[in-house]
Amino acid sequence: MAPNGQRPPPPRLEGQALGAVRHRGSHLQIIAGAGSGKTEVVSQRVADLLADGFPPEGIVAFTFTERAAEELKDRIGRRAEDRLGPGSLDRLAGLFVGTIHAYCFRLLQQRVPKYETYDVLDDNQLTAFLSREEKNLGLRQFDADRPDPNKRIFAGIRAFLKGVGVVENELLYTATLDEPFKTVIRNYYETLDRYRLLTYGLQIVRAVRELERPELAAEVHSKLRHLIVDEYQDVNPAQERLIRLLTGPAVELCVVGDDQQAIYQWRGSKVANIMTFHQALRAGGHLRDRHQPPEPSSADRRGQRFRRDHPRTAPKDHGPSPRAGHAPSAGGGGLERSKRGRGGGLGRQSHLGPR
Repeated sequence: MAPNGQRPPPPRLEGQALGAVRHRGSHLQIIAGAGSGKTEVVSQRVADLLADGFPPEGIVAFTFTERAAEELKDRIGRRAEDRLGPGSLDRLAGLFVGTIHAYCFRLLQQRVPKYETYDVLDDNQLTAFLSREEKNLGLRQFDADRPDPNKRIFAGIRAFLKGVGVVENELLYTATLDEPFKTVIRNYYETLDRYRLLTYGLQIVRAVRELERPELAAEVHSKLRHLIVDEYQDVNPAQERLIRLLTGPAVELCVVGDDQQAIYQWRGSKVANIMTFHQALRAGGHLRDRHQPPEPSSADRRGQRFRRDHPRTAPKDHGPSPRAGHAPSAGGGGLERSKRGRGGGLGRQSHLGPR
């Protein structure tokens, strides 16, 4: 708080950060390193959308953790109040800011009658559930080498859940699996349905399958106008599929990520998500350099060789920030425009903070 008891004014954004806030008309990719102020940019972007008249019900923002969701909600509330006045907080009830898992559960409960009475098991509850059902499901067979039967129970549960994680993260169909795993996982899903239960991974799979129905997709697309995804480099294939299904013809997608911080590769996330975004959504437009890049220095060439040998990382942009009044180029780390086609192409790429 300021000395007079009033909240200090929000940070004044300039250059590429301000461009990311005000961008409209096509998809947007923001490459943002740690400490670059991406939460502030996303918060001001949402407040700017609201100020432009977009209804809260038409804006969805995904975060990777519940803690990040609470921080973003609080920041958006403050920025909306700064832009629209004290009464604006009462109008934000329809705005969704939360994890992908929470969104999927809400979608299933609100739009698919079957799931109205379902609950979600957390990881500890799921382990307890499987320890109770392990005889019916035959989970000990997945770690039959242990002589102690009690240890075999939990080792079998761990081995089974590891396989389930792969199936759900990769959206594999059970019909394609080998026995005995195919029969066990089918019985596992039937048992969950019998008790009206979902797991973290399963609620995403079920939401994807429901959104693959044209009638439900059309219902969601009728209201959704802006989808924002934070930590995009950490989404797995199932989450990526969900994002694609939500991005309808009239929906503008904004993804925020850091190509150097993919920390969930063990559960299917791929840094390629952030690197190939412009290719996956290029339909009517694409990201391109306006200027031919300069001849690389010896240090740049060494970096290129390292990236060639270690393809997980992406090239850092070491170009200077463009001066006011000068059009930035993609080669210099600026914002790049392209027209949006019928299917929606990448309209702008923004590098925030030091690269």
